[in-house]
Amino acid sequence: MMTLAPLRARLQTLRLARTVVRWGCALSQLALVLLGGWMLAFLLDWGLSLSFAGRAVVLGTWLLGMGWYLAARTLPILRHVEGLEDLALQVERRQRIDSDLIAALQFEAAAPGTWGSPRLTAAVVDYVAEFSQGLNVFDGFSWRPLPSRAGSAVVAVVAAVALAGAYPDHAAAFWNRFWLGSAHYPTRTIIRSVIINGESIPCYHSRPVRLRFPQGTPLRLRVEAEGEIPDEGRVEFRGLQTRHSGGWRLPRDRDRQHAGAEGPAAVAGDPAAKGAPPDVAVFRLESQSLVESLRLRVLLGDATSDPVEIAAIPWPVIDVRWKLRPPSYAPDSHEEIAPGSRQFAVLAGSGVAVELECLNKRLTSAELSIGGQRYPLRSEPQGDRTVWKLPTGTPLDHITEPIPFEIVAVDEDGLSPDPRMQGHIRLRPDRPPRVAAAMVSRKVLPQAKPRISYGAADDFGITRVLMLLEITSVEGETRREERIVWSRREGEPRHINLRGDTVLDLSSYPLQKGDQVQIVLAAEDDRGRASPQRGTSEPLRLEITDRAGILAELLETDQQSARQLDAIILRELGIGGGKK
Repeated sequence: MMTLAPLRARLQTLRLARTVVRWGCALSQLALVLLGGWMLAFLLDWGLSLSFAGRAVVLGTWLLGMGWYLAARTLPILRHVEGLEDLALQVERRQRIDSDLIAALQFEAAAPGTWGSPRLTAAVVDYVAEFSQGLNVFDGFSWRPLPSRAGSAVVAVVAAVALAGAYPDHAAAFWNRFWLGSAHYPTRTIIRSVIINGESIPCYHSRPVRLRFPQGTPLRLRVEAEGEIPDEGRVEFRGLQTRHSGGWRLPRDRDRQHAGAEGPAAVAGDPAAKGAPPDVAVFRLESQSLVESLRLRVLLGDATSDPVEIAAIPWPVIDVRWKLRPPSYAPDSHEEIAPGSRQFAVLAGSGVAVELECLNKRLTSAELSIGGQRYPLRSEPQGDRTVWKLPTGTPLDHITEPIPFEIVAVDEDGLSPDPRMQGHIRLRPDRPPRVAAAMVSRKVLPQAKPRISYGAADDFGITRVLMLLEITSVEGETRREERIVWSRREGEPRHINLRGDTVLDLSSYPLQKGDQVQIVLAAEDDRGRASPQRGTSEPLRLEITDRAGILAELLETDQQSARQLDAIILRELGIGGGKK
């Protein structure tokens, strides 16, 4: 019996040729699609200057498209495997022969007796082996698709490599940007550095750069560039809350181009701190105060920096509340200190409690500074709020002198209120008691007991009334004495107004005619732990005399009264108005 080995060898060669053509065409087409996708991505990125988000969308679309094409078009072709029987079936169709070719291959591969009569299967195999010697299994096969597809792919690859070689900087930048890097395409103008309020930031970055400045801070920009230098640039911005967009002119600083940095730009590690090289141009801008968070970028010639987000951090809004504790001598005082006050007056001996709360953010610390000494406040959660209170043991517990103070609060962003929370606690003067005294006689006998009427008033109460005596003898000797006229007993109500009489017994003093006695009534108020204040009346003077002196005083008083009465009568009658 003849064998089908030659036929099988020719079919194996056909299968290999078809596989080469199929794989070559599939891979060539895949290369064309890849290069086409990259070219489209390059044109979009280079022509539209895509942002990081735009490039991420392009990359995602490219990956999805390539994945779909690979799964739907390329992998099915590469995974397809043709068997010898499949090829034999195609040869039968092209040669228009019966199915003896497939039957002979199956009969020869099977074990004897599998397909029935061994004589009959051997006859079929011999028949096919004999006529297949002149059979052209490559009839209908062509290599033409492979050269055209592969040639197109090679041309595309060579063109891409040539373009990359001609423009290596563009190719490197595209490859970096395609995979979401921070590179930029070459430009005639090269932005060397960007410094915002003394903070140097990378011109090109793969991740967003975010700066934080207090609200109201002016933005100071310093940009260094080289290459083709324009006369001025532009800074474009867009508000993150209001979505308002606009731009600022970025003028070239020709006067300071070679000078060192000034002000906030002169920081350690700042390339501007040593001045710009001769071939580097400097551009400066100082904008208006930072009102809201914004995103900005620098446009200089044909170069554009990556956007920078600047957050406007609000200043802490501190609500300060004061609680006044009146001194012990003024328990009925109902005075209050207005919230937020920084200048106010209290009575000596008062105590003041302070608590504060940040209305728009969280505080990390709060202190009260008095005379260089700092007293930390303690935080106390109250529902959804946090209140900071001053503990005891501070000069505000008992105020006896004017106190300048400063409240130092730091929020979670490291900011303190601007302007600084400084204030002054003044002492409201507690007036000394007002005292008045009177008596009838001015000349008395040495044994007399004159009656003295007095009145005293104070804002918060009288504690006692004193009589201050000063006795001057005829010889010029002086004797002083102090005696208590009235004092408030424990538990007795406070006397804001006090009126009374007292009798001075002169018989207890060795007095004689010609001596003089000066009487002063004094009242003391209640000032708690502080020393009381004393108020005094106008002095009353007594002259010691004898009976003759008393009668002369009475006669003089009567004569003076008669003259006053005559003057009244004449004035009523309208006569005697002229001076004689």
